[in-house]
Amino acid sequence: MQDPHAFASKYRPVRVAGDWLPDDFAIDAFWNGVSWNGFVVPLFTLASAQQLCKSMPTLEFVASDSSFLLSEEHGAVTIQGRPYRVGEALLILYAIGDSWCWRLAECG
Repeated sequence: MQDPHAFASKYRPVRVAGDWLPDDFAIDAFWNGVSWNGFVVPLFTLASAQQLCKSMPTLEFVASDSSFLLSEEHGAVTIQGRPYRVGEALLILYAIGDSWCWRLAECG
């Protein structure tokens, strides 16, 4: 059986921010318009997720399996990359903070 996320469509590039990040910090992500409680549910490339680690000390990259480890109050969560179709490309993306209060970053 093929991974259903590999065929998700209509992902578009966006920049997102969060209140727990520095005021001037926005990061590249992909989003398909899905929201959680009115907030954006972004997906991140490996490069963007690694950049996110620099501003989030509770998030670290695990090179041995290209995953991320998120330390939370109730323990640690491992986040694996999964394939998603973005236009004609198949990208490995990471769902970091898929129930957090992400927002689209202001442009300009």
